[in-house]
Amino acid sequence: MIFRRRRKPTEDWIVAQVAEALEVVARAKAGGQVEAGRLVWAWTWLAEAHPDPVVGRVRLAEALLARADPGDAEAALGHLTAALESAAPKDRLPLLDNLWRVRLQLFQSDGDLALLTAAISDVRRAAAEPQSPEERAERLGYLGRMHRWRYQETGHEADLEGALQALVQAELLVTDSPARLPYLGDIAALLLDRFERKQIIDDLERAIDILESLTALATDEPSLATWLANLANALHHRVEISQSAEDSARAVGAADRAFRLAQGTRDRSVAACNLAAALIDRHQYGDGGVNDLDEAIVLCADAIEGAGELRPLARQVLGVAYGLRFEARHDEGDLRQAIELRQTSLDELGADSPARMPLLLDLGRCLRHRHQLRQDPADLARGLAALREVVGRGMETHRGAALKAAELLVDWLAERGAWAEAAEPARIWSAALAAQFGAQVTVQHKARYLHVDQQMPGRVGVVLAHAGDAEAAAVAMERGRTQLFADTLGDGEGVTFARIAEAARDTPLVYLTSSPWGGLALAVVDGEVRVRHLPDLTEEALSDWSSGLYWARARRAGDPERWRDVLDWTCEWLWTACVRDVLEVVGEPEELVLIPCGPLTTLPLHAAWTPDPTAPTGRCYALDRKLITYAPGARMLHRARTAAAAATADPLVTIEDPEPVANPLPFARAETGAAGALWPQAVSLRGDDVTRDAVRDVLPGAGVIHFAGHGRADIVEPARSGLGLAGGELLAMDDLAGMPLRARLAVLSACETAVPGLDIPDEVIGLPTAMLQAGAAGVIGSLWAVPDVSSALLMIMFYRGWRLDGLSPAAALRAAQRTVRDTSAKGWVELFEPLLDGDGWLPAEVAEMCWEQVILADPGELVYASPSGWASFAFTGA
Repeated sequence: MIFRRRRKPTEDWIVAQVAEALEVVARAKAGGQVEAGRLVWAWTWLAEAHPDPVVGRVRLAEALLARADPGDAEAALGHLTAALESAAPKDRLPLLDNLWRVRLQLFQSDGDLALLTAAISDVRRAAAEPQSPEERAERLGYLGRMHRWRYQETGHEADLEGALQALVQAELLVTDSPARLPYLGDIAALLLDRFERKQIIDDLERAIDILESLTALATDEPSLATWLANLANALHHRVEISQSAEDSARAVGAADRAFRLAQGTRDRSVAACNLAAALIDRHQYGDGGVNDLDEAIVLCADAIEGAGELRPLARQVLGVAYGLRFEARHDEGDLRQAIELRQTSLDELGADSPARMPLLLDLGRCLRHRHQLRQDPADLARGLAALREVVGRGMETHRGAALKAAELLVDWLAERGAWAEAAEPARIWSAALAAQFGAQVTVQHKARYLHVDQQMPGRVGVVLAHAGDAEAAAVAMERGRTQLFADTLGDGEGVTFARIAEAARDTPLVYLTSSPWGGLALAVVDGEVRVRHLPDLTEEALSDWSSGLYWARARRAGDPERWRDVLDWTCEWLWTACVRDVLEVVGEPEELVLIPCGPLTTLPLHAAWTPDPTAPTGRCYALDRKLITYAPGARMLHRARTAAAAATADPLVTIEDPEPVANPLPFARAETGAAGALWPQAVSLRGDDVTRDAVRDVLPGAGVIHFAGHGRADIVEPARSGLGLAGGELLAMDDLAGMPLRARLAVLSACETAVPGLDIPDEVIGLPTAMLQAGAAGVIGSLWAVPDVSSALLMIMFYRGWRLDGLSPAAALRAAQRTVRDTSAKGWVELFEPLLDGDGWLPAEVAEMCWEQVILADPGELVYASPSGWASFAFTGA
């Protein structure tokens, strides 16, 4: 073989090659047909010959990218990187832009996260170069969006926060320009991402505010359909919390508008899925029927083919619709479709994608339904595994889904009697709730968050008690009861059993709750927890009894006899279902503090009874056995006792029968007159003097507050509950909670002042708790409207027991209730007749008013023996 040395190119040949390369490039720039390889050849020559090597390398990189042969992209990036290293400072910005755009384009084609990471680094460096505010904002916008894309792939929280930071900076740079609108839209989307991850309601509300502003003002923006879709999604999240039909309707409106705008565009499929999700919400929380599910299924099924990379989203929504339609129509075919769709979507998603968590949650829920139908062990194993994965991994990436999965696990395992297995997700749920609650920004958001999981604290307590961890059960129930007051209580240490035991050191505390599997009484006595399971105290039975009592109470004006009968039956059931066991488990102590949960807070547990032929009424009531008081929780009780130790009972402030009212209370004067006669210092507001300003002025300085007037209890919206003032005004619960009180006792002798709501936090935040929160040590309130006369008699006897007989306020109330219940008409006459001349402790006017009410009655009649006349009043606090 003969080797010949290659001849060195002549100068003329090089010039000819460059000239030909210039002609090729010129033809390409003019729009002529140039083969991609030929263009690369041309730019290769020009890069070598170009007087500025940086420009030459950039042009060569562009040509390589245009050819798009294997390896060209890597070569192009190499040329751009080399050009950047030798570029002058003034040339760095366009080179960095070229680099990150190329990397981003390549990432979008093959999904290599390393390319996206490098692009993020490049655009961050580009944003740091000298440039105008508008140019920097544009690059920061890209930086934020790329961080969000990487977050969607990896679920790393740092990317979520980095995206928000970049986009907020971008928006601030152009805050007075219409260019800020797209950045605001991206910020709202990121706030939704963070809400899904952390469940912080403030993020959700901020996102809704931004999106509502954008969709109202930017009617011709290209991104309007996207913003409307995100608004519908945000309202969907809020509907899950508030269960608001109004929000549900607004979500449908926004999604429908987005769907119409997206017709004929590539976004149509996504818009169809968002509209389907809004229709599903309307079916669950609004006025839509199963037809909404039918329409959602049609929309999603049509959208799947065009959804592209968002096909898992379409399948997820479609699966939800099929699952709910199964629950409505019990067609097992719908359930099969729901399971298959979720599994297919999971197979398409990456293992680290945050979107897996809601899908696994829904899969677990559907498999539970099918297991209940078929009892197939494979469904049980798959369902439990799916839910456990969500609980184990979702607390970091999708806390909302993880909390719901923990609830499902607890219910499913407890239903099967697998208490030890159920204990683990129960503990996780309880700890996560505390962390989640603490992350909320405002008290209102904390309160709204508790609505979502209102039954779970009691259920967790039942599970942990069955699993043998009674102390943890008490902690979980205490946490669920008083979480809302953590700030008021200065609760830096959180809930511990040691703190609960300290509150129960002198008087036993009894947590009382129901669950689907039976109720539970946890008595904390002498530093230990005594457990009593209550099989008859199921959520279903309790709901039936409490609802029956509620409706009888609501209709008592038209059917008072029915009201008294239902109250009697309910109190008898309470004895057998729970109170008898509570008294037994407490044992010898003469006093106990009840901390009831759920609908139990609306029932007079102290008036539970069992037949007793030796008693004047033929019944033995719970308060005959022990002195029973109530508390929202151990920590609030400890605070009330501290307040009681520091408080004095002077002066007395009485607020009497504000005017004008439709139903004046003539015996209100008897109450305030009896109280006033026993205090050396008293301040009285009466009639039209009971204004908001006057009440707010006198209450903070009161040692004892006695309100004898009308109260309003709104069991659905307890924040609207309050005390009636002159002119029809209301001193609402929020007003009371915000006052700096120092009272030893507040007596709310008005209609229904102790009635809480049915839900957490409403069951905790009744008027008595609001006053404890404000600083009062103890509160007497009523669970239902009490007849004017019996209320006055009870208050007269209460003040005599407290101020003259030296009883504690709680003991004085108990004694007064027993006196009112057991005293015959003759006994009342004998009590009041000696006081008619005004020489006794009771003013003659008051004695005469009471005497006139009983003098004509049958002497042997126990006039007020029915619990309807005395059992309404309950003592809360210390």
